[in-house]
Amino acid sequence: MKIAADLLYPEAQYEAGWHYNEKGQYELAGAYFQASLLNGYGPAKIRVGSSIVYNNYKKYKFTVGTSISDAEKYLLEAAKENYTSSYVPLAYIYSEINEFKNYPLAIDYYKKAIKYKASKKASYCLWIGEIYERDDNDEKNVSEAIEWYKQAAESGSQKAISYLKRLGQPTEQYEQQVAQSNATSISILEGIAGLLDATSQTISTIDQIKHPENYTSTNNYSGGSSAGSSSGSYSNSYNDDSGSASSNSTHSSKHKQCPRCHGLGICSGVSTYTCKGSKKCGHCNGKGYDMIHVGSDKSKCSFCHGSGKCKYCRGTGKCQVCDGKGYVDKH
Repeated sequence: MKIAADLLYPEAQYEAGWHYNEKGQYELAGAYFQASLLNGYGPAKIRVGSSIVYNNYKKYKFTVGTSISDAEKYLLEAAKENYTSSYVPLAYIYSEINEFKNYPLAIDYYKKAIKYKASKKASYCLWIGEIYERDDNDEKNVSEAIEWYKQAAESGSQKAISYLKRLGQPTEQYEQQVAQSNATSISILEGIAGLLDATSQTISTIDQIKHPENYTSTNNYSGGSSAGSSSGSYSNSYNDDSGSASSNSTHSSKHKQCPRCHGLGICSGVSTYTCKGSKKCGHCNGKGYDMIHVGSDKSKCSFCHGSGKCKYCRGTGKCQVCDGKGYVDKH
């Protein structure tokens, strides 16, 4: 296997870090994250800095500085380059680590984070409120804390609701909003579950229609009839180059249903496999099935997700991790 050691781009080094991180090869992952950081790549600065801040860095065995001061430096550099994911770990440094505490700065970074990650608004508003309520805050302001707790409660934070109750504030409207939101979420999830269940029942048929070259079918019927009665039997046999199966409704294929989009081929919005605007499932490249069916000694390349292609290939068109094969040997 051609490994990513040959890659010179910091973006590719960073992706290679995630490739080995997902495989649990943390020391190798750390080497690539660190190389990307030293080449000035913002996301790598955030990755290394955050792992230090949250005390999750030892498994990577970094040889660069791993003090909180070093983490602050990496994260501030990323923030200056407008990498918004640096805001929350910076806020954590300034709100939670004693020798670095700077509550106004922590609040400022949490406010910035709210603008760029609305889905986490409830948590960020809650944490701002907690800072305003702290006894060691020279600018302690319970009234201001309450206002931030209200925003968090409006965004669905149960903890913020409990804080408001503790501070003698009415919470009925927030509890009703949460209950209504939970009911809506349950309804949506039930609908999705029903859709996926229906989809999974038709994937075999869809795959056979889209890729008939992967299947050969023989139908055998034997039976007899007599006056007033009939009897017989029916069987289907599907064969491919990996073996054969015989049943009334089953088949085997050299393609496997994509586990991320469940055969739909459209983006599911799950973090690592997002479509980046293409609206196609990034796991299967919109095909609805895994790009390659591999044996027990191989696994799909997590760097190119089985496509064998790479945008960092310098014009060769091939993924440099799997050398364009779409899979890697297990080791």
